[in-house]
Amino acid sequence: MKPANSQAQLAQLFNEAIHYQQKGQFALAEKSLRQALKHAPQHPEILHALGLVLHQQGQTAEAIKLLKKAIANKSDEAIYHNNLGNLLNEQGNIAQAITAYRAALRHKPNHLNALYNLACLLEKQGDYDGATQCLRHLVKLAPQDAQAWNQLGSCLLEDWRYNHSAEAIACYQKAVQYQPNYADAWNNLGIAYMDSGNSQTAIDCYRQALRCNPQYARAYENLARAKKFTTNDTADLIAIENLLENKELDNNARLYLHSALGKIYDDLNQYPQAFHHYQQTNQLKQQTIQYDYRQHSAWIDEIIQTFNADFFQQHTQTGNPSTAPVFIIGMMRSGTSLVEQILASHPLVYGAGELNYLPQLAQQLPQLLKTTNTFPACIAALSANTCQQLADTLLHRLHAYQPQAQKITDKLPANYLYLGLIYLLFPNATIIHCQRDPFDTCLSIYFQRFSKNHPYAYDLTNIAHYYQDYQRLMQHWQTIFPAPIHTVDYENLLANQENVSRQLVAACGLEWDEHCLNYHQTTRTVRTASHWQVRQPVYKSSLARWKHYEPYLKPLKEILE
Repeated sequence: MKPANSQAQLAQLFNEAIHYQQKGQFALAEKSLRQALKHAPQHPEILHALGLVLHQQGQTAEAIKLLKKAIANKSDEAIYHNNLGNLLNEQGNIAQAITAYRAALRHKPNHLNALYNLACLLEKQGDYDGATQCLRHLVKLAPQDAQAWNQLGSCLLEDWRYNHSAEAIACYQKAVQYQPNYADAWNNLGIAYMDSGNSQTAIDCYRQALRCNPQYARAYENLARAKKFTTNDTADLIAIENLLENKELDNNARLYLHSALGKIYDDLNQYPQAFHHYQQTNQLKQQTIQYDYRQHSAWIDEIIQTFNADFFQQHTQTGNPSTAPVFIIGMMRSGTSLVEQILASHPLVYGAGELNYLPQLAQQLPQLLKTTNTFPACIAALSANTCQQLADTLLHRLHAYQPQAQKITDKLPANYLYLGLIYLLFPNATIIHCQRDPFDTCLSIYFQRFSKNHPYAYDLTNIAHYYQDYQRLMQHWQTIFPAPIHTVDYENLLANQENVSRQLVAACGLEWDEHCLNYHQTTRTVRTASHWQVRQPVYKSSLARWKHYEPYLKPLKEILE
């Protein structure tokens, strides 16, 4: 071919490259674009196209350079910024990806892809306000975009600050209205209904997701969690077992399926099979996480050393004197959801669920206090004035859930790590400590597939060490903590429901209310793994459950006993 010395020849090379690219012949497309680039080395469209072709061949770093060069030559082209954001995101450079998407929207505020991509990243970063703003704008521009409605529903449901369940359900319904075979949206709709206490409708949604995609492993896991399985449910069992035989399944899908089978076999009292599948789930999960119990233990040491008796003597009359906050703490799977459900059944109590305010605050304190020390060492730089400001802000957020409530619960179990900080902020808060048989607690953790934040939970030895550190820290708090800590023993609650419930309500400074006995009839959103259990009357099948699995618990017994 003669040198491309004219616009026509340049266009011919470019079109030729696009033709090869569409046919998947990326090397030929690259060759044509590089030939064109020799004659127009600053041509933004050619630079952009070559970048995308290189990316398709796995050369993402070089592709990013070319897209940046294209932008340098034509900075107002939104599609260049959006695609640059995609490549940066793929490489894990989230901050620069967000900047690129924002640049795309500056030049074209209604760029649908950039709005969606930015929303997804903001949601991952925990910026739910920013994410929902993008998605609300997107569904106005494209009201029949099922993917956008689905993402908006998920963003609303994920935002732990507010109860958006009803709106999330409406979003998912829009998604399946516009795309009836949208398996993800049906599955998410089931999750939203399950959180709201409508388990049968949730089950129907999971089954619809499976009709849309019979290999949808996540929907099988959600279905297994949504009901008690019996010998009449063999069709589901066989379907999951058969699906596991598919050698093309990725590890994520296998993890979900093993988790589902563990739950089903446990329901069927087939304990060896149940433990085998839970073990498979956890071994797959461990491949994706890192955890060193020694580091966690050293951090517990630091908390104990920082929040000692002298510390509490020197820090009195800080924070906000409100008695509204109720913190329900303990190990995961120790009855915190049940305790909150009992309290939330009282007309003067609002159950806010598991809030992340305190862990987030502990993480942000070094920046707020302008110190390089992390939590808990950074507490030394916390003044009484700052304590009051932080407490006032947090109390305002709590009251935003239900301004008329006299008591507002935060049942994030891991807040036991932050009791020292809680006392600085709310010295008159109610502290409810939930405890359960150590072996039942640890086994239940091992059997639960958490979404995040629990890297210790997939190995029995790590769980046992974590439990030891929890016991050690709670013994410390119970020895030197200046405020009362009311302990609820899970086994005692099941055996003496009314007496323990009355004591619990009294510990919160409230008059008894009979609704607290019928907690399972209380309608509210529950966003925890126990959302099915807290809607059942008291049952005792979970007592000493670990004995069914005793042959497999040697790592626990060696450490805990």
